[in-house]
Amino acid sequence: MSSRRDSIGATIGKRSIATLAPLSAMGGNNPSVDLRDPSRNTNRYSVTQLYSMAAENDTEIEDELARAQKRLRDLKTKISSQSKKNFVLERDVRYLDSRIALLIQNASHHPALSRYTCTHQSDPNFLFFF
Repeated sequence: MSSRRDSIGATIGKRSIATLAPLSAMGGNNPSVDLRDPSRNTNRYSVTQLYSMAAENDTEIEDELARAQKRLRDLKTKISSQSKKNFVLERDVRYLDSRIALLIQNASHHPALSRYTCTHQSDPNFLFFF
């Protein structure tokens, strides 16, 4: 156990209080001044520096967000216009479908009419009006 204390004491003895920089020499929040082991490569930033770095990232994010929102608005506009076109086309199809159904119904109810028109088509004096 004493050997461990000696190794800890030797490590502490290497760093004396005189080798540590006073707090006033730290230069505020300068990331280059560090009280830790100089062999470690660590960056220490002040809160204001962190906020400024975050603000730069926010600008990039806001630009990307604005582009995404513009694309979303464009897609919504295209969807809306296509939906209106589809509604008009579906309405036209329903109308044509009802007209075809009426024609089929009339043709099936009046088989004599179709025979009558076939027999009189050869007569040039016969006028057939709908």
